[in-house]
Amino acid sequence: MFRDWVSVSNYVFIVLFCVVYLLRRPAFRQCSSDRYAFLYAFLLVATPPIGFAFRVFQDLNGEINAFFGNLDKPSYNAWWHNLTLWIVVPMVVMLLIHSYLPRGKKALIKKLMYGFMVFVLIFEGLQIQPFYLVQGILAAVGSLCILASCMTYFYSLMTHEEYLSVELLRLPSFWQVTFIFFYVSLNYSSDISFSYLSERNPEFVTSILWVAKVSGVAQSLVFLACFTAPALKIKLENQPSYA
Repeated sequence: MFRDWVSVSNYVFIVLFCVVYLLRRPAFRQCSSDRYAFLYAFLLVATPPIGFAFRVFQDLNGEINAFFGNLDKPSYNAWWHNLTLWIVVPMVVMLLIHSYLPRGKKALIKKLMYGFMVFVLIFEGLQIQPFYLVQGILAAVGSLCILASCMTYFYSLMTHEEYLSVELLRLPSFWQVTFIFFYVSLNYSSDISFSYLSERNPEFVTSILWVAKVSGVAQSLVFLACFTAPALKIKLENQPSYA
């Protein structure tokens, strides 16, 4: 349960995020971008502990696995990670970035979201990979959608005059999207190269995984700082008016 300091940090962040939500619930209700940012940050830290809980309560987990066709390994919880990390999280990130973009760029993210939803329905409907196993194709497509959304945000950052009067280092969306981009990039690169590098350079794989874990904790700290900025007296810039 508490395999390393990253696992411990997940439980600490769950408690902190719950406290933040209780204290800032009215603000989350009024601002869609804050809701999506909170949901994204909470899902990342809550998914591993909830996945562990499914392994502990094997009666429930066994029934879910049986529903997806897995009758031999009732302890598998890959279905939970497929659902949250590779279906829900990409959608939440695209909705978050959609809320930060000007109207012209919002249409691009909408098309990306619709395309991703269609892909998921076809991919899961055809059962190309069992849902109870790690779905590498789904993970790759979800990661690419997140990275494409982040690049769209950065492109808007460089091409819209509204950002000229904004101090980027005090803009919450800049920090959030930047850390999402690096976190997903690190995890995506480590996932697609794991099998190859684990045989030829296991030390390098260990380093990549460690850096990815550290970036995940750093990302949670950044989101927590954005949520608690008013209480901590941290001066932040407002998103440009077009958003």
